[in-house]
Amino acid sequence: MQNVVNEPTRVTLTTQSLIDLIVTTKVSLVGKSGALSLGLSDHCLTYATLKLNSKRPPPKIIRIRNFKHFNDKDFKTDIERIPFHMTTVFEDKDDSLWAWEQLFSSVCDQHAPHRVVKARSVSSPWINKQIKLKMNRRFELFKKAIETKEADKWADYKKLRNEITSDIRKAKSAYFKRKFDEVKTTSAYWNLLSRATNPKARKPIGPLKRDDESLAVDDKEKADLLNSVLRYCWNETG
Repeated sequence: MQNVVNEPTRVTLTTQSLIDLIVTTKVSLVGKSGALSLGLSDHCLTYATLKLNSKRPPPKIIRIRNFKHFNDKDFKTDIERIPFHMTTVFEDKDDSLWAWEQLFSSVCDQHAPHRVVKARSVSSPWINKQIKLKMNRRFELFKKAIETKEADKWADYKKLRNEITSDIRKAKSAYFKRKFDEVKTTSAYWNLLSRATNPKARKPIGPLKRDDESLAVDDKEKADLLNSVLRYCWNETG
């Protein structure tokens, strides 16, 4: 077995070491590998990509409204000026509804225009805007601490890291407290309790590559492939 990570994975003020490994018996299947500094701790995120032929699913594109320059007073004024009475000229109710939506949407588009964005993965619901801003600041401090090697920068980073950890615990506790107050059935209670005590749900294993470079998606076949790899490693290590 061979390690495919060739750069430091733990960086402190005085040391750099490679202690977090990704090992494999088939190095030829590994495309890229390395370590990324996330700012969560002094350990970097190790990663490796595989040379697979499966196509990556396209990102989810959604339309949202941009409220960056929204002014509620101006919006209310323009809404009051819309000639909604014009919708009564239509005999068909569907036509009247269409006309009303067109008039209302025109004002909405003026004050809060649509924009197309890529949908992000769902984050923890208790991570609020203030915590996210602190996370961004933490990452900036971590990068400065790595670049400058200054003790005060490391102290500032660690202080903010501990503060964020405390904020997340308090926010998570408050979130589930509100959820438990809303529970009305026994099944909902146990489902919520499971979410609160077991946040890391078990995810299915993705497709595995066969010897002929094709992909195995059946669960039983994937289990057999993993067992064969483990048996091979056991026999090689004695």
